[in-house]
Amino acid sequence: MTTDRKIRWRALVTLSVAGFLWSLAPELPSRTPQAAADDRFIVQGSNTATVAEAVAAAGGEVTHELTIIKAVGARLTPAQRRRLEKRSELRIRPDRTTSVSGMPAGDNMDDRAWQRAERKP
Repeated sequence: MTTDRKIRWRALVTLSVAGFLWSLAPELPSRTPQAAADDRFIVQGSNTATVAEAVAAAGGEVTHELTIIKAVGARLTPAQRRRLEKRSELRIRPDRTTSVSGMPAGDNMDDRAWQRAERKP
């Protein structure tokens, strides 16, 4: 083996090993999911429009409207949240991700419900 081929072979082996070791390393997120969600809230009140106005007046950002529950999703700084908490007609809750814990792995209830619905005349 020539010197040039040896260098290429070593470089290939080194890069392969480094790539393999890199794939085993734990992921290092720049921002944890919890930290990213710390400024997201659900603000609820007597009607969606009034709640959206209150959030805007406090300087917050309305991210989406939740008309069924008379609420809005909002991004708020701690100071904006404190301003809204002074208003007794508003309820402020952290906007969190939820998941179902009661279904067995791999069980897709939605598919079965659609199949039953398709069979009905």
